[in-house]
Amino acid sequence: MASRFLTTIAASPRRVSFIGAPFRYGQRKAGVERGPALLRPAIRSVAEGLGLPFSDLGDVPAPPALPGGGAPPAGAAAAATGAFTRALADAVAGAATAGDFVLVAGGDHAVAMGSVAGALRARPGLGVLWVDAHADINTPATSPSGNLHGMPVAVLMGHCAPPDEAAFSWLQSAPPLAPGALVYVGLRDLDAGEVEAITRLGIAAFTMADVDRLGMAAVAKRALALLKGRPVHLSFDVDACDPAVAPGTGTPVPGGLSFREAHTLCEAAAASGRLVSMDVVEVNEELGGGGTTVANVASFVGSALGKVTLPPRRGSLAKQGKE
Repeated sequence: MASRFLTTIAASPRRVSFIGAPFRYGQRKAGVERGPALLRPAIRSVAEGLGLPFSDLGDVPAPPALPGGGAPPAGAAAAATGAFTRALADAVAGAATAGDFVLVAGGDHAVAMGSVAGALRARPGLGVLWVDAHADINTPATSPSGNLHGMPVAVLMGHCAPPDEAAFSWLQSAPPLAPGALVYVGLRDLDAGEVEAITRLGIAAFTMADVDRLGMAAVAKRALALLKGRPVHLSFDVDACDPAVAPGTGTPVPGGLSFREAHTLCEAAAASGRLVSMDVVEVNEELGGGGTTVANVASFVGSALGKVTLPPRRGSLAKQGKE
């Protein structure tokens, strides 16, 4: 039998609570709502292969599909997003309060309004590592597309009024995400309003140019150091990866993370001993990939859960590099 080596916060392996977030109305491309169904068996296999207890909490009920499979008008999309993310936040907060590692599978990145808010409710000092080609800090006033999956950071920070304030009034029950509690990794496609917001708010951001210049090991170390003393939530948008690694996604951008760079980042987050929750979003195999995206994303989750080739050894570089 192969040996298993895990890096965990607790002395014994933590239970992984899987929550499906089959939501698509933060953007206009059908198929992303099937992400949880595709990821569930792959992530279960990875977790159980590591000897981690796996608890499937099911899916947050998705809004009813429209005739013809279209997206709802903007106002209806905002109302649906508010209701869905509220239910998701409740589910995440419950599992996190129980001490579980919470794994949310989306769905588009609008679901992070719920996954991050729920994690913050359980752990108010939480830090967020946002891995994405895009900053997702647009507001209704700055967004070129008007798509809600480009606004979750702004909404979580209270940087803008939500598109439907009544639908998002539940956010008052969670602490806002502070600019100093957020670090971006992998940015390479920003709108003008996002550049202005990141600069004005002083948010730490590592672009792909930084990854090229410093290497992912150094970027990961610096990013986690900026969140030192905080439990960490990893919000992983698969379009952070190069399209060769994750072709099945709605907004691919060339020049993203390589397979090894994505693993290195997830390994570093696990090795910090502070990673407590994660969401993986924007998997849409209907747009191509033939299963490549799901398989690669599941392997990244394995690294985030602590999978390593060898345990850190006395005097090894891995041992010396741990926070």
